[in-house]
Amino acid sequence: MRYDRLRHILLSAKKPHILVIGDVILDEFIWGEVTRISPEAPVQVVSVRRQSTALGGAANVANNLAAVGCEVTILGVIGADERGSALQHALKEKRINDDALFVDRSRPTTTKTRIIAGNQHVVRIDREVTEPASAALQDSIVEYLAAHMKRFDALIVSDYQKGMLTDRVLHEALGLAKQCGIKSIVDPKRRDLSSYDQASLIKPNLKEAEAIVGRDLRTEAEVLKAALEILDRHPIEAVLITRGKDGHAARGPERLRQHRRDRPGSV
Repeated sequence: MRYDRLRHILLSAKKPHILVIGDVILDEFIWGEVTRISPEAPVQVVSVRRQSTALGGAANVANNLAAVGCEVTILGVIGADERGSALQHALKEKRINDDALFVDRSRPTTTKTRIIAGNQHVVRIDREVTEPASAALQDSIVEYLAAHMKRFDALIVSDYQKGMLTDRVLHEALGLAKQCGIKSIVDPKRRDLSSYDQASLIKPNLKEAEAIVGRDLRTEAEVLKAALEILDRHPIEAVLITRGKDGHAARGPERLRQHRRDRPGSV
């Protein structure tokens, strides 16, 4: 479906209010030119020409949803720093509600800085703390979810394993969504999917699916079999495995029931 057609459908209907919860990231880009090698070490000297920033991680998911006409609230954690302020400013520009963006003074805003010289990506610098969020911060997140979950039409979980989505936060978010009859979609990063068991749908990419089932998936049939295997192991409603240029493979409850009737006890 063309982007403009999808946008027309979404804008012509009632705007869905979607809660995106996950690891928000600020993407920084430093663009420059290389004209010489440093006399201090055999490395390139990059003369900076311009800089730019973009929303990354869960913030990028929120941005994409807002771009097609959804009302979006982002729940995440930033630091009490300049980059956190820049991220908040960018969210406001995109009309993304950030009243569930929590500030943690003990950690920096997760930032990925890419230095690009000419057409070459020279290096990436990551500023982050991946330790689990403090118990107090988790309390605040859970309190927000309990008070506000019923406001939303859908929940999207964007996990980049930066410490915000602890087992407790995932359990509470997905459990509350399920209790409220709200569909939830998870973009997973963990090999062990048990923390996502209450989700409506999980959406691993091919590499992530291979890590989950512990083998290479070369053909469409192998990918579909892996999706069934994931459904067999976990009480998730559906699995969608994205395969880049090769499209996607999906399996849901009806196909799983048929599979169990046809081949009981096997995958």
